[in-house]
Amino acid sequence: MIADSFDGSPERDVVAERECLEISSDRRLRLYGEHTQQALLGRTGRWQLLDTGDALVVFQRVPEEARAQPKLPPGRVFLSGQLGELFTVPDLCSFFFSTQRTCWVVLISGAVQRTLVFRQGNLLAVQSNQVVDRLGEVLFRYGHLDRATLASTLAQVSPQRKLGRILQEQGILSAQELLRNIRRQMEDVFYGALGLTEGCFHVVDSPVDGFPAKMAINTQGLILEGLKRLDEDRQFRRLLPHDEVLLDAVPGPDLTAELPPESRHAARLLREHGPLTLDQVCRATMLGPHQGLKAVHEALVGGHVLVRESSR
Repeated sequence: MIADSFDGSPERDVVAERECLEISSDRRLRLYGEHTQQALLGRTGRWQLLDTGDALVVFQRVPEEARAQPKLPPGRVFLSGQLGELFTVPDLCSFFFSTQRTCWVVLISGAVQRTLVFRQGNLLAVQSNQVVDRLGEVLFRYGHLDRATLASTLAQVSPQRKLGRILQEQGILSAQELLRNIRRQMEDVFYGALGLTEGCFHVVDSPVDGFPAKMAINTQGLILEGLKRLDEDRQFRRLLPHDEVLLDAVPGPDLTAELPPESRHAARLLREHGPLTLDQVCRATMLGPHQGLKAVHEALVGGHVLVRESSR
């Protein structure tokens, strides 16, 4: 039950001046003070109670576009905040690295939730509710699978048979290639998290023993590489604004020998099989979204590749 404090009682008037929410011993909720009432009653929507210490009560908004409540690992939330100028994801990760923290960091931006798991400051594991972050999508982006093969393989996945195991059994991936792409998945989720500029974060004290320690990646190196990628992608997208840009090789003799290996590979692919979209080049060269974009941009600026169609 919610009640106001304007009943003429001196005791209630004192409470009202303090502006508070009271949970009484008779299991009732009361809001005291006009500011408190307006602040809370004006925040319509669904809210999820988080597990914190006795001195704090923290609720997380459940976005309307989200299919389910934000999922936090079991454990105590010991730090929460709003992403923005004061708290950025790179700064948070740098702090956990420098202090060698072991914790879970849950980042929520609208319907997007990405979770970074740290062991003694290094990235140990990731989680994401985004389809683009799934292992199968990573394997598709890096050219290991086409859509038909991915769909047929996913149809065989069960709690007993994971995607990676099926791909190894079918001879599509070696054990080494699987580990390399799991690492790529971790890196891509981390880089995606670095790009979040709004939303909120929760740091949870939860066990990390269930993750293999051998997969830990140096966080400081990931931050530097991720920030570099964000800057490069902004620059490259000026000439290649989306993945459906149609590309072709510049007519004439092949002068691509002067290019770095990855750019030369992309340019010669277009010479032999073009025109192709940027996405097709990234997959066919198995360079992936960022390195493929960088290689094509380098060949484009060098005059070895041209844009046939940039509009969607």
